[in-house]
Order: sequence, then C-alpha cells, then structure tokens
Amino acid sequence: MDSNNTTASDHTATISYSLDFARFNEHLVDVTLNFTATTDCPELWLPAWIPGSYLMREFARNITAVHYEIVAAEPASAYRAQKIDKHSWQLPKAMTGQAIKVQYEVYCYDLSVRTAYVDQQRLYGNFTSLALAVTGQEHSPVQVSLLVPATFLADKSEDDVKLACGLKASHLQLDHHHGYGLQADDYYQLIDHPFEIALQQSFDFIIQDDEHQTLPHSFYLSGRHNANMGRLQHDVTQICQTYLNWLGDAPF
Repeated sequence: MDSNNTTASDHTATISYSLDFARFNEHLVDVTLNFTATTDCPELWLPAWIPGSYLMREFARNITAVHYEIVAAEPASAYRAQKIDKHSWQLPKAMTGQAIKVQYEVYCYDLSVRTAYVDQQRLYGNFTSLALAVTGQEHSPVQVSLLVPATFLADKSEDDVKLACGLKASHLQLDHHHGYGLQADDYYQLIDHPFEIALQQSFDFIIQDDEHQTLPHSFYLSGRHNANMGRLQHDVTQICQTYLNWLGDAPF
C-alpha cells in the first residue's frame, strides 16, 4: 500500500511504550504510551488475567490516575482519563487521527511471578501489570523502551547486569540511562513475555523436536546463589529434551 494513502483506520501503526525506572527506590514505574487514535474517544484497558493463570486478577489497582495529551494540539493541554470500570479508561477529548500521549505510574512491589517488582536489586515485570492496551489496536506492532537509570547501576558491575526476556531485544543509546528496546508482533505477544533486569548468570542450550528442528533456549539465574551452572545446564537440557520428546512438538 502506498504510505501516502494510509488512513487513520489502518491498524498497522506501531504502539509504543516507554517504561522509566528512575523511581525504583519508591517501587514506581513511570509509563508513557504513544499511539494514534483510530476512533473518537478511544479506550484503554488492562487485563484482569495473565497467560497461564486462570483466576481473575486486580492488576489495575496498582495504576494511579491516567493522564493524556493530544500531541501537537494548540494550546497544549493535559487531561485526566475517565475510568469507566475497574480495568478500563476512556479518553473523551481524543479524536480519530490524533496522536495521543498517555502517562501513568504503576506501583510495583509484589514478588509474585504474575505481577511486577522493582527495587535496587531488580527491575521485574509482566506487561499485564504495566502496559495499558488500546481497544481495537491489540493486533498492532508494539515497541517498548526500558529506561534504566545510572543510579540503579551505580553499585553493580554493568557487565553482569542483564536483560532476561523472550522478545526481540536491542540496546538503546541514551543520555543518563542504560536502555533496552523490545519488539512484539502485537499486544498479546507482549503480555506473554515478562522481563527482568538484574545481576544474573545465564546459559544457553538447544533441544530438537521430532523433525530435528532446533529450539534455542536461554536460562537466567538471578540473585545470590551457589548453583553449579554446568550441572544445572546439563540437567535442564535433559529435562526439556525429555519433555519435548514426550510432546513430540513444541507449542512455539
């Protein structure tokens, strides 16, 4: 399609999120969401569930007031999003075709594998707790910037601070931050991939399915430990290969 003919109704525009961890000592993450509205009064929502868990959750309770602005509008104005239920917000001033910037903070102090946790030791999160979805644009490509402040790295060896995440990742060159970029095909792929930035040790291993296709894996161990990494790599490889042999095929 000729890009000059692209309309606001196209769902190929990228949704972008920026997660700033500057307030990690307060267990807060400042999130900025940028998107182009494809409807009047667009709505945002946060899941009340997480892949692999079948209970209703209250992830949205950790999000403070959601504010938004219409990019390039004159005069520039910030508006408060209208909460329409426990997990959803509406942007009543936003109209079709406008570029929208949304900002909110998330309290992250739950070590459960289902939510998010940030402090001076680790920056961990599931996007089901951190990333508001844009209704009707869930299948748009997603880009995420993870902004790690220099203060988080101050007492750590930068070479040992790693990002663990199954999404396609890259380093970002930023002033006063150590940044990572993540890419997802859509919102549903995004929320299926948690991340952690911390002092970690890791190893890679490969298993094969019935058709001899190789399936690369990465294993990360975070925090203090006395593990024998060589033995662990050997055992985990055997466990995963045995399970795959039993399944016959991998669901990924």
